[in-house]
Amino acid sequence: GINSNFYLESNSLCLNEKLRLLVNNQIPEFEYEQKIVFIKEIEAVEKKNKATQIKNEENIFLLNQIESNIGNRMFSASKLMIYDLDSLKYAERYLLGLPDLEQDDFLYSCSTKEDGEEEIIGSRAGTLIHNTLESINFWLKPNGFMNETSFNETVDSVLENSNTPNPSKIRERIEREVKNIASTPLIQRYAQNISNAKSELELTVPFQNDFLLGKIDLLITNQQQEYEIWDWKTNKVDGSDAMDFLKSHYEPQMKFYAYLISLLNTEQKQYKAQLLFTRLAGVNAQDEDWTREYIWSKEELKEFGNELTEKIEKMEVDFY
Repeated sequence: GINSNFYLESNSLCLNEKLRLLVNNQIPEFEYEQKIVFIKEIEAVEKKNKATQIKNEENIFLLNQIESNIGNRMFSASKLMIYDLDSLKYAERYLLGLPDLEQDDFLYSCSTKEDGEEEIIGSRAGTLIHNTLESINFWLKPNGFMNETSFNETVDSVLENSNTPNPSKIRERIEREVKNIASTPLIQRYAQNISNAKSELELTVPFQNDFLLGKIDLLITNQQQEYEIWDWKTNKVDGSDAMDFLKSHYEPQMKFYAYLISLLNTEQKQYKAQLLFTRLAGVNAQDEDWTREYIWSKEELKEFGNELTEKIEKMEVDFY
């Protein structure tokens, strides 16, 4: 921390940070400096008695309507999805800051205990597997083979930071599931692209008077030099019908991410996103056995942007 004498002896404070911005399909770092000037003296204000003040005041009549200008709000895919499902819950959570005391039924249905392993909760193991996949471009080689040393270091770090009881059983599950994922034909085809992919990419994009926020699990540049959005889903899924249902459920989220990419990279003719259901991956698993794909044209995403504008305007009428 800063010694308290610093504020007494200095007139200002400079904060230096590095900002990562997506520019022309690259993410360079820019130096950013903000200077904070300390206010140490306040000019004396002449006091007037109430009688003098009233006498000298001019009569001002308001003839025009005052318009409020609301801006600089942050909208994420999850916020907008909650608003679509339950506008009251949106207001309670994001406007009033009330805790969400009820477990979301849909999320609860996707978080189950492993059969016969009472101490391993599915949602916790899924989170740790997701954390391991965040570093896939660290432990997966461009030729498709795993770097065992890097992989073990990643798993060690994930378990150490999780304070998980009985980590040996969860480690076994992590290793089994992640190695199944790495062995799929899809990952083997994309291994070279994954090595240069952007993992856990956070985006903040200006939109009208507000900002759109997104966090993409893996942003890949494919063989056609176009962006693809990959999203790891570690929840329990029972077959093709369940994947189709979840594809429909997550479509607003994935389309939101694709729209962000379309704003940042306008050259693409179409934008692809994939859900990867990790529990269904395996050595011989074909793409359709464990993934679901979305493809949107530039025109479709432009229309989505118009719908987004209308939705935010409606939210202003409802809440602001």
